[in-house]
Amino acid sequence: MNELTFCPFCGHGAPAVYLSGAEPRYYVHCDACGAFGPVAATKERAKHAWNISNHKAAILAALVNVIQNRPIIDQLLKEKGTRVTWKYAQEAVR
Repeated sequence: MNELTFCPFCGHGAPAVYLSGAEPRYYVHCDACGAFGPVAATKERAKHAWNISNHKAAILAALVNVIQNRPIIDQLLKEKGTRVTWKYAQEAVR
């Protein structure tokens, strides 16, 4: 997992890894919005922590989207039963 994912806060696609202080501690920083990732002992661990944080943010955003669109999803389930696919549900809430 060498490549960094986009910033979950602003969508900027090129965050960078920086050295923190005198000890070898690294973190990922988004130069566009100023977001920081967790501090880690190595560059690889800092990148991994940043990428994991992004996955968690993406899952949270998906859950919020489902909650906000609950009435639409409930209606789909009534109409289609359990045969509602994720793709169909995504298209319905757009």
